[in-house]
Amino acid sequence: MQPSGLGLPASLPLLLSAAFAVLAVIFWMTLRWMRIQSRRLGASSNPQLAAAVSEPRVFRGHRGEISGIAFSSDGSEAVTGAHSHQWLDADAIVWRIPDGRVAQRLHGHEVAIYSVAYSPDSRLIATGGGGVVKGKGWIYDHAIRLWDREGRQVGKFGDDLFFVRALAFSPNGRFLLSGSVNSAPIARPSDGSSLRLWSLETRTEVRRFGIYDKGINSVAYSPDGRFVVSGSHSGDATGAPGTTKVSTRIYRRGETAPPGVEAWSGEQVVARLVAEGNQALVAGLRSLLSSMSPEDRISYSVEVGRHSGHSTIRQWDLASGDEMTAFDCTSWINDICYSPDGTRLFSFGFDGVSCWDAESGLWLSALEHADVKLANCGALSRDGQLLAVGTGGRNELGAPFENCFARVFRTSDHSVVRTFALKRPVQTLSFSPDGARLMTGGQFGEVDLWSVFG
Repeated sequence: MQPSGLGLPASLPLLLSAAFAVLAVIFWMTLRWMRIQSRRLGASSNPQLAAAVSEPRVFRGHRGEISGIAFSSDGSEAVTGAHSHQWLDADAIVWRIPDGRVAQRLHGHEVAIYSVAYSPDSRLIATGGGGVVKGKGWIYDHAIRLWDREGRQVGKFGDDLFFVRALAFSPNGRFLLSGSVNSAPIARPSDGSSLRLWSLETRTEVRRFGIYDKGINSVAYSPDGRFVVSGSHSGDATGAPGTTKVSTRIYRRGETAPPGVEAWSGEQVVARLVAEGNQALVAGLRSLLSSMSPEDRISYSVEVGRHSGHSTIRQWDLASGDEMTAFDCTSWINDICYSPDGTRLFSFGFDGVSCWDAESGLWLSALEHADVKLANCGALSRDGQLLAVGTGGRNELGAPFENCFARVFRTSDHSVVRTFALKRPVQTLSFSPDGARLMTGGQFGEVDLWSVFG
């Protein structure tokens, strides 16, 4: 070893650099440990932040915004899809659960994927695309594609659909329901193509439901397969003949109704409905009355006929194609799902989370939590015991993201089970079939798998 001009070893700069690197690593690990300890202390002192310190299993493979997540029926796999305005992210990815290994890449869409779904027996995967406009050109893409478990494409249809944002298989696995944004250059808004039913045997269209002036964000089948429901960001402009539209509001003890609004006891409302012959509304009102105390009052209004309420939740009879219920909801709906017994509907959107009577359309309750007043997405566990809500956003372009969480609640009392903290907004989420895991998707390709019960 040769000494330097100052009598020091020539290798001293290298030794100092190595020492600084080791100190930097130790410093970073210490800060990380302190952050984790701080989060643990905060979670233990605040039950609503319980389990926010949980670390997810991170799945890497997407670059765009995650737009769809679905689990196979046995929970051994999950499929995700994404889209992006900056780059193409046109492959759906099938992941092994829980280790996160890529089982299949479903390659076929030209531009992006906006929705994914598994068939009830998990033998088929459906993906929704739809093309995109580039300048004055149109990138063509068969909007709906079917894949088998080996990743082979086995069908494609719906080439005149645009942005297929929602897909749902029928409970018997014979049909596929699609919800789209009806603004493609080759699909007129007036043709009613936003909500369609497809035969999986013939790969052909079976029925179209109603007219939607804007896009559909979510669709669902009732558990018995008799009805379908859609959630959108704008309702129909004309309504439907024979639709019963119901508005309800409970005024708790001590609250007063606004001027001009009449409010009655639950017994008075039931008596009035019976006198009017509205037996269906009486049945739907029973569950609402069970949540009322004798001192509570309820106001309600009923309109039968052609309405212009722009309802964003609409329920249809599958056999006849008739609209059964237009719910008294005009806010943007991002997700919608039935309870396991089909008697309730849960909606997630710009007014937070609401529960509705599926038969009558009566509003039953809201999830009263300050941080879920705007829900990006939501899901119900298969047994109906748990409710998950994804939130997050920013007030203006360039501002930092706020309220980026996935929260799990009990449906029985709306208590918080788990709170998962993320760096960016939660765009979509899904429970595993057993409800033990929750998968979340973010704006920049993030796919995280969380343990619901620790």
